[in-house]
Amino acid sequence: FYTMAANFHCKSHKTIEKATQAKIHLPANSSGSGWRISVGCGGDMQCRSSLDAGLYRMHCPIIPTQNYLRVKRKARETDQPYYLNIKHSNLIVRPGEALKTLTVPHGKVHFQIFPDTFSEWIFWIHDNLNDQQVFTVPPHDRGDFLNAYAILEHPTFKSLFQDDIENIVYNAMETMKSSNTCSSECRDSKTSIQQLRNPR
Repeated sequence: FYTMAANFHCKSHKTIEKATQAKIHLPANSSGSGWRISVGCGGDMQCRSSLDAGLYRMHCPIIPTQNYLRVKRKARETDQPYYLNIKHSNLIVRPGEALKTLTVPHGKVHFQIFPDTFSEWIFWIHDNLNDQQVFTVPPHDRGDFLNAYAILEHPTFKSLFQDDIENIVYNAMETMKSSNTCSSECRDSKTSIQQLRNPR
């Protein structure tokens, strides 16, 4: 999991890092309480100044949640902070589903976050980039990692798990597909499964 996290969804493209407006990694919480993160409201919970008017995108690569955030206008000094309740499970997006849009009247916002998935969550607001920019990391930006196919072809692995290789690969692929974390490299590797039936 950590190898994939470092090289695929959980490592972002330099483009999205430059477009980031706010990003905070929140730990898992099973107590029933939530988190408050503020923008432009002052105090200890403020992570940045108020947001300008516009359409932003929010996403967490861990759960995964995705949504748009629309800020109607720039905040004025006289504006009171707006409280926006966010429930993790309401923002989980499955393949083919449309993204929800959360709307706030101005850029002073208290984000009230309720982690009902009991999972870590990344509070991440960035400019409205396309899917390619959000979810794709070019190969030259990825860290070094051990290729799964190299493990499957290693003589020691074969001697220990030869009878289970096909099931290992198939189950891993199905798990990644169902969690929507399968990269193009993973999908392309399906063609290798048949080759593993008759090892060299």
